[in-house]
Amino acid sequence: MSTKEHEDIVLSICIPTFNRARYLESLLGEVVANIQKLEFSYEILIGDNCSEDTTPHVVEGFQDRLNIRYFRRPNNIGSGENLNQLYRSAKGRYCLYLADDDLPILDEVSNNIATLDANPGVGVIFAPWAIHDKPSGQDVSQFYTLDGDYLIETRDYSKLLALLVTRHIFPEIYMARREVLTSLYFTPNKYAFWAFVHIAEMLGRYSVYFSAKPFYRSVSRYFEDETRTQAGMEEVKDAWDRYRGGLEYLFGKFAGDLSAEEKAEWQGAIDQFVLLRMSVALRIRTQEGKNWIDNYFIANRIRCLGGDQYLPVPYDVYRVNAAFEHFATLTPFLPQQARRAYLQSAPPQVFNYAQEFNNTEFLVLENEHADIPANTLVLSQESSYPLAGRVLANVISLSEGELLAQFP
Repeated sequence: MSTKEHEDIVLSICIPTFNRARYLESLLGEVVANIQKLEFSYEILIGDNCSEDTTPHVVEGFQDRLNIRYFRRPNNIGSGENLNQLYRSAKGRYCLYLADDDLPILDEVSNNIATLDANPGVGVIFAPWAIHDKPSGQDVSQFYTLDGDYLIETRDYSKLLALLVTRHIFPEIYMARREVLTSLYFTPNKYAFWAFVHIAEMLGRYSVYFSAKPFYRSVSRYFEDETRTQAGMEEVKDAWDRYRGGLEYLFGKFAGDLSAEEKAEWQGAIDQFVLLRMSVALRIRTQEGKNWIDNYFIANRIRCLGGDQYLPVPYDVYRVNAAFEHFATLTPFLPQQARRAYLQSAPPQVFNYAQEFNNTEFLVLENEHADIPANTLVLSQESSYPLAGRVLANVISLSEGELLAQFP
């Protein structure tokens, strides 16, 4: 490609993919139908992470309708490195990441390109994104909102952090000058959320701009027969400590110049952000009705941050279900599996509150004189449950009080 042709490409749309032929085909079809809304020259870079489905065939079917450059990886190099290599292969003045199951709003993409052209000091434009239901063609919600556009000047880290925590912004969707992206570290880090780290590094070299208008649609349901679980929904269930790490990384850019009182105030703002994310995570996990011991400890962390009012259900629900999960998974008689039993005339009260334990089998003892088989855990209302019947080896009696005491 000549230098002139290289300069003529304004936008590189970078699409990493892996075994998502059905979604990629639908996305490219939508781009074909709307590409006239993009007022600038473009290229579409597709990074195929060694897919085992019909992805190569799908791409071939659009080569004559879109300006596509297709990169078939010889092996799966990971999602982060796949995207990283697309950015480094891009020839456009600007780059836009596009998931293979999302949609661009191309007229707003054009508006943002015009803004970047008019403001050479701005390296990146961030924006909220619409949550979209594709079968109905409707935007059903929006991930964060802004009351206007915001410009953050280079190295004004405190202004950026204030905007992020007060508006509860995740800076994941953006358009950037190509040279901005070549300096970023794309390997995932489990201690600091990548989006907060990236925007901190971007701001060290360029001004960043937040537009109130979305230019991106995150598709929550792509097809009528949708069965997938979105990766973002899975991440939110346990990512709050990475969010904290990313915000504290940004905070560290200017914390050294603050007094102890000012640091405490900023740390409190970060705590509040994390508290809200933990409450969202716990709400999703509570709806799933499993992993109650984990949920119990999350509820405790929320209470520690002063967020009792953010608990999705009363705290005792977590206590009781964690205790019940503990009892249902005890294996004190290995290699023999444990039976579980209770007295018919005095069923444990935790049964009234326990959720999603229908698969736990219980032997119901007719009365206190019933024989108890070997390797049995007996759950009773009282600690003084009388084992009056014929008791074989390896029988343990636990009261509800003893069980709940482990989850105060």
